[in-house]
Amino acid sequence: MGESLLSHNESIIDKLDKAADAVVSAGSPRTPLQPPTWVETDEGAAFLREIREADTLQLFDGTLQTIGSSATAVDRDQLANWMVERARIVRARQAVEEVDQYIRCDSFEAYQVMLLSGLPVDAEWDLGGEIQLVPPCAVPNQHLQAAWGRSLWNGLPTPELSSALIRPFHQQRVHLSQAQAYTGEGRPPHPQEWRVAQQALEDARLCLALVRTYGCGVQAIGSTAVAADDVPILNGFAWSIHSYRTPQSEGALISFEARTARSLHEGFLLLGSADQEHLRIPMQKLNECAANLDRVQAAIDLRIALESLFLYDKVQGEQTYRLALRAAISAGGNIEHRKETRTKTRKAYSLCSAAVHTGRVSSKLTDGEVLKWARNLVRETLCRMIHDGNGRPDWDAVELTGRTDCDEESS
Repeated sequence: MGESLLSHNESIIDKLDKAADAVVSAGSPRTPLQPPTWVETDEGAAFLREIREADTLQLFDGTLQTIGSSATAVDRDQLANWMVERARIVRARQAVEEVDQYIRCDSFEAYQVMLLSGLPVDAEWDLGGEIQLVPPCAVPNQHLQAAWGRSLWNGLPTPELSSALIRPFHQQRVHLSQAQAYTGEGRPPHPQEWRVAQQALEDARLCLALVRTYGCGVQAIGSTAVAADDVPILNGFAWSIHSYRTPQSEGALISFEARTARSLHEGFLLLGSADQEHLRIPMQKLNECAANLDRVQAAIDLRIALESLFLYDKVQGEQTYRLALRAAISAGGNIEHRKETRTKTRKAYSLCSAAVHTGRVSSKLTDGEVLKWARNLVRETLCRMIHDGNGRPDWDAVELTGRTDCDEESS
């Protein structure tokens, strides 16, 4: 097997070095149907012939490489283009060795990436659970970095990209024929790690939204899977587009918020799956409420957040009363503070219900302050539930005892 390695072919390494050195600027952007400029040089043409004739590269003969949720066509010409680009950065020998490594291994390093709007950052932050929050210049793929840079100058009213969440995963190396890709045969039978990574990014995003105390929302624009730069995959990105609310501008994430977000996220990861699933709904609706400039829709989102947080047990009877009582007990404090919480919660829920049934929201300044207060109530309750490790309190016990730490006591 050692004799078949591409890195043992000194002729290919020599020609790749010359092709990389001979790259010239195209002058103007080329369409996907136009060949790269290096092909038009004598050195580039000689290297391309070597790649087309190499016996060790049959893996790249008209197959589709799966990555994340998509499969992209790969061939020898595309591989050659990747090798030239890579050799300009790491030189020819390392680029060739990276191709050998790819062919020998059953899997390769990849990243699930979620692009965010409304959360500018100027540093990289570790959020726990293998998740990083990074600025545009630090996304782990040079071609994605370049695409991000181009989007800033396209002149279209597209969402402003402010940061990205990334999580590594291992992608099984699978090259499928066209027929296999169509029928699904030949795909790996085990769970797809990119799906796990995508859910992890979504949970981290919702935890981030809880630390933005002014509540402008942290919106996801799109997600994709990308290979690490040393993996010979040169292609576009298959995007999953998210439902989007336009957040207001807000300052960059500060270190205190980043530390709080990590603490929340790590606490969320310790919750049971049922608790996590329950909290995702109010977390999502609170985030959408914060970002929504439509006051009616924001009030509807807030009502859903209140109901999913305090009424998830399908309580029978007068819901406004139960919701306000549970919110007051959960908020804690002395009796006067609880009475005030109950009163404001009833008022906020009434305003939100009016938005559902009439399509209008009160324009009174005092009512707007009540809705703002209710948003903060939801945020503080979510944070407390996560830190306490209890995403689904026993509300019957809470109502009977008047407290949320309802551990059973011996009689």
